[in-house]
Amino acid sequence: LEQPRQGLVQVSVRDDGVGFNVRSASVGRHGLAGMRYRVEAHGGNMQINSSPGQGTTVSAFLPSAST
Repeated sequence: LEQPRQGLVQVSVRDDGVGFNVRSASVGRHGLAGMRYRVEAHGGNMQINSSPGQGTTVSAFLPSAST
């Protein structure tokens, strides 16, 4: 996984489920597409790492809030 740069916050969720082929994932899936849309709308980016039989990790990198 990519390491967050200074000024970014990383949030990751990992499971040990069945996984899937990221390249052949359907764009019509509202869950992943909706997550990516919301992350990008806040100036971040999202990574999905998965493969069949290996589980899935979803990571979001977001700008940290100003204090």
